[in-house]
Amino acid sequence: MHVDPRTLRQYLVVGDGTRGLIYMIDATATANITKPPLAIASVVGPKAMHVTGTKVYVLDANGVVASVDLAPAVPCRLVFNYTEPLFGIWGKPGLEDTKQVIFHDQIKTLYLRRKAASSTSSLQPWSAMVSKKVQWVKGFQLTKHTTCIKPAGLMVQSECCVKKGVKKVAAQNSRKASTESLQRALAEM
Repeated sequence: MHVDPRTLRQYLVVGDGTRGLIYMIDATATANITKPPLAIASVVGPKAMHVTGTKVYVLDANGVVASVDLAPAVPCRLVFNYTEPLFGIWGKPGLEDTKQVIFHDQIKTLYLRRKAASSTSSLQPWSAMVSKKVQWVKGFQLTKHTTCIKPAGLMVQSECCVKKGVKKVAAQNSRKASTESLQRALAEM
């Protein structure tokens, strides 16, 4: 049994040897459960499991022990779905032909719910630090969007997602930039 330290909800961790899957089932739900259980890992013939804290250790059919982290996490593609609008409102400072670097950052609270949770369960607060870095190199705008997110109130390390981009901007002094110089500038951001 796994207990989420924030919500105090209890989750039953079950192995299905036939399908080779580990499931997490909300044991606290009081309504009829109509959704299938959430598969959290694929393991070759799970034989034995031990849950401790936010980890489950699984012994597979080959005698190999694997660990699965049960701490809540949000995939980066979803993190950017939630935070991308914040990057757009920071606007364009109009420094397209300078070497100046612009940096914005903000701390926000997002309210999210587990995919496996019932639709009536409460939304949980997540602390998100979002930052945007913009730099112009020879007629190109380089951007770096970073979002670090973790469950609010927990003393755990944030998971960070990074998205970098290059866009040609209209510049009066259009200078050619090589692909290598743009890649080097992006790597240094």
